[in-house]
Amino acid sequence: MFSIYILTYNEERDIAACIESAQLSDDVIVVDSWSGDRTPAIAQSYPVRFVSHASKATASSVPGCCGKSQPNTTGFIFSRPTSA
Repeated sequence: MFSIYILTYNEERDIAACIESAQLSDDVIVVDSWSGDRTPAIAQSYPVRFVSHASKATASSVPGCCGKSQPNTTGFIFSRPTSA
C-alpha cells in the first residue's frame, strides 16, 4: 500500500482531475493551505482524507518528494510507501 499526498492552495480548477488521477491508491490525503476558493469543497466531495494546514512547501522542499509542481501552482503529488 502507498499513500498519495496532494498539497493545494486555490486549485479549484485542477483539484478534481488531480484527485481522480490519484484514485489508484486507497489512501489519498489532500493537504490544503487554507484556500479561498472552492478547493476544499471539491476535495471533500471525494473519498479522501482532507486536512487544512498552512504550508509553504514546494516539491523541492519536501524530503523524499519525487513529484513536480506545475508553474504557477502549489499542488503536486508525491508518494511514500506505507507498511501493509
